Amino acid sequence: MLTNAAPFDDNNIRQAIKWGIDRQELVDKILLGYGEVGNDHPIGSGQKYSNARLEQKTFGPD
Repeated sequence: MLTNAAPFDDNNIRQAIKWGIDRQELVDKILLGYGEVGNDHPIGSGQKYSNARLEQKTFGPD
């Protein structure tokens, strides 16, 4: 998304989209379970500099 153009220039909108996506369902259905949720972090869990302490975003449509 272009974060310098409306409506995505509003961080609340970007956060709402992040919380409104069931990421685990995407992994299960698209990757057939062969993957893991990336949590907006470009470094995978098998890599040296992966941040294991980063709070995992979960599906929360409310």
